[in-house]
Amino acid sequence: VGDHGGAITRSLKPGQNYFVLETQAQGFAQWTPFPGQLRLQAFSHIASGAAMVSYWHWHSIHNAFETYWKGLLSHDFSRNPTWQEATTIGADFARLSPQLAELKAENDVALLISNEAMDALNHFRPGDAEGNIYNDIFRRFHDALYDHNISLDIIHDVNEETSRYRVLLVPSLYAADDGLLTRINDYIARGGRALIGFKSGFSDENVKVRNSAQPGILRQSCGVSYSQFTLPEGTTVSSCCAEIDCRNDNQAELWMELLTPDGGTRTLLRYQHPAWGEYAAATAADYGQGRALYVGFLPQKRLISQLFDVLTADLTLNSRTSAYRYPLVVKKMRNRAGNTIHFLFNYSGEALDVVSETAGTALLSGEAVDVGQPLRLRAWEFTIIES
Repeated sequence: VGDHGGAITRSLKPGQNYFVLETQAQGFAQWTPFPGQLRLQAFSHIASGAAMVSYWHWHSIHNAFETYWKGLLSHDFSRNPTWQEATTIGADFARLSPQLAELKAENDVALLISNEAMDALNHFRPGDAEGNIYNDIFRRFHDALYDHNISLDIIHDVNEETSRYRVLLVPSLYAADDGLLTRINDYIARGGRALIGFKSGFSDENVKVRNSAQPGILRQSCGVSYSQFTLPEGTTVSSCCAEIDCRNDNQAELWMELLTPDGGTRTLLRYQHPAWGEYAAATAADYGQGRALYVGFLPQKRLISQLFDVLTADLTLNSRTSAYRYPLVVKKMRNRAGNTIHFLFNYSGEALDVVSETAGTALLSGEAVDVGQPLRLRAWEFTIIES
């Protein structure tokens, strides 16, 4: 929540720090935090750009609807382990404010979201899918990069400011006007890289389906077309390139477009199905100075991260914060002194042994850290290094 919620909140400011007015204290019985999790949560918010963390709520109430939505204090108003852990958070915030106040993200990867696309896609859900399908797709793409330690910003439009991002993710932009799709093409032509998800470009801002080959205006940059689609029942995908190994993550989910690449477009994945095996499932095309990767189905998270790596193999990204993967989550921010703050979070109930990828000072202990130095993070523990 701290990461994608932080990215969305930064997009509304834009880019400025924000207050977390309510975050979880003890919560419901099934949410009672393990030792260390409250600290992990609080500093995860700071690592995403929060300037304050406060709790819902101070003490547990004794009647009515939220009786069992517990606060820092239990119903007896007495000290407890959760309250005690919160006091250490406050003490560390006070002590480390000179280093941790006004942190700024310097990401060069962005993810485009659209309320118009969300409403349209959720009205025309594929098959018997239920719920907010658009948000599920958005989270799939976001979480794939989060697990891969690729930090990103959320944007709501593509314009001149988008040029500061080297990579753009466009998950299921089902409803969009011609202008937005043209600006995406222009972004790619000027050197941007784009990973574009299925159903993008399909209809205009009034949810009228375009009467051209799909993905509509985006065909120009993606170098691929289709007119037929189906549900991926019993369908998997196979790799057509050495860079992708999807044998353990090959399930095609939710929707599948029967893609035909244009000349010069590279097929990355192909459907494994007795009737649809001739069609591409994912393609890559150079366009102008940039490149577009189009995906005709909903991939699993690890496959999304592999597709991202193929798209960006020759780029050195500031957003790539670590070579490690989840459950080690690494965040990188710039403080007001111009120094880089590295947060290393162990999001697991087991100890992690890692090697430091940076040199600096561990802020919690004050000790020096060298590149290549072994670090042990206990369950739910984190460290912060200033370099």
